[in-house]
Amino acid sequence: MSRGYASLTQNVDYGGVAEAARFQPMRSVTTGAFWVVRMENILELFQGVYQAGRWPVAIYPNWLQVGLTFIVPVAFAVTVPAEDITGRLTGATLLETLAVTVLLLALSRWFWRFGLKRYSGASS
Repeated sequence: MSRGYASLTQNVDYGGVAEAARFQPMRSVTTGAFWVVRMENILELFQGVYQAGRWPVAIYPNWLQVGLTFIVPVAFAVTVPAEDITGRLTGATLLETLAVTVLLLALSRWFWRFGLKRYSGASS
């Protein structure tokens, strides 16, 4: 059985890449606590959206696929490792996954630092 790009990607830890991609939007939402005290409802909303990862992203309409791929990267966290296991991972998908993960990491890191610079303390 062919494993797709297994020879190219055998040393890539998809679990780590998937977790990194999934973690970045949550980190950005949590950073909002610097300005908004009650973040529980927004975090609950994100957890609900992450439940969409129980099913392949391809079953959703195109507009939702885009949202689950680029806004809340459930597609990367679930679909990419599954595509590799089933031998359907393409080189383009692999490169997109790594690029989006690095982009999300950079954006969430910038937003975190932006929040830290403007944090004035909770005891005023």
